[in-house]
This record gives sequence, C-alpha cells and structure tokens, in this order.
Amino acid sequence: MGAYMRIYIFMTVFFCSLLLNSHHVTAADRLVVKNSTKTSNAFTATDSGLIGVNVVPRYAVDVANNDGALNSQMHFSANDSDTGGYITSAGENNFFLSSGAAYDANHGWVQKSSDGKAVIVGSGGAGYRIFLSKGNTQGQPIPNLKPTLKIDYDGNMELVGSLKIAPSTAQPACVDTLRGTFWFINGATDTLQVCMKTSRGLAWTTIAQ
Repeated sequence: MGAYMRIYIFMTVFFCSLLLNSHHVTAADRLVVKNSTKTSNAFTATDSGLIGVNVVPRYAVDVANNDGALNSQMHFSANDSDTGGYITSAGENNFFLSSGAAYDANHGWVQKSSDGKAVIVGSGGAGYRIFLSKGNTQGQPIPNLKPTLKIDYDGNMELVGSLKIAPSTAQPACVDTLRGTFWFINGATDTLQVCMKTSRGLAWTTIAQ
C-alpha cells in the first residue's frame, strides 16, 4: 500500500471519528447547574426540551424544593419577594394556586400579604378548594378555622358574610334537575322561592315574602 493511500485512509478515519464525536456531543448536550454541595443538580435542561429544578425532569418543566420541604415552590411577584402569588404542591397529588399566602408544612398557610388578604384554590390534603381570608397579620399562620369563605372536598360551604341571590334571567320551570334551587323575585313585595316536590308535584314554593 502506497504512502498516499495510507494517508488517505488515515484522514478518512480521522474525519469520520470527528463527525461521530461531534454528533454524540450534540445529542448529549444539556445545561447543568450543581447545587452548593456539588452532589446533585439544582438545574437541568436537556436536549429533549425537558427542564428540571432540583429534580431529574420527566416533563417539560419539573420543579421541586431544594431541601424536599413541603412548602410553596414557585413564586410570582411584580416587585418584591414577599408579595404576589404562589404555585404549590404540598405532597400527595395536589396542586394549589394562592395569592397572599404561602404553604409551609410546619405552620400550614402563612400570611404573606401586607394587607392581610389571602385567596387559595386547590386540591389535596393541604387545604381547601376555595379559601378566602382577610385581616390576618403578615408572617403569621392563617387561622384556617375562620375563613370568610370555605368550600371543602365534600362540597360543603361555609360563608362569613352575606349571600346575594340576584337572578338575571327569567325564572325557569321547576323541573327535577332544579330541585333544591332557590329563586329570588324582586317586586313590590319581594319573594324567595325554592324548587321542590310537594304533594302537588314539582313547583316553585314560596318560603319567604
């Protein structure tokens, strides 16, 4: 084999190797930021489009707390670190959106709003479907036993205040699917009726006038 042929074969193998290695680097390309102890990844972005914060990503964006604590993970604010809203998953398969309050497993929901108002909507064992509260002190746990509005997971509702019934459409016929529905009629003398089944059958029955 001549010298030129040996050089040709060597250069061919060399450049093919470069191409293969270059392809391997691109396929494995990712952005990794280690945590302070250098023992795990604090942030990971893979070439598959997955992003993980304190967790190996399995979805487009995976977020976990850096210490594994059960508290609010994501915070959004216009101007500082204590106001704004939170996205929380406090164990189980739950999910909460809250404004004016952050979740902490040791203290429950903690007031973060300077004007003492909090709204929490979510699912799971960390609280309520809907929770409204006001008048609490910033930095203190929210008194969960005294919300202004609470709807639990069984559909029970507690309300501190008043409930206004103001129908904006014509009163429908009282049918089986409307049994238990209240209807307020505004007139010279106001009337409050409920759709119910009586000895006369289904009918709107006046309960207050």
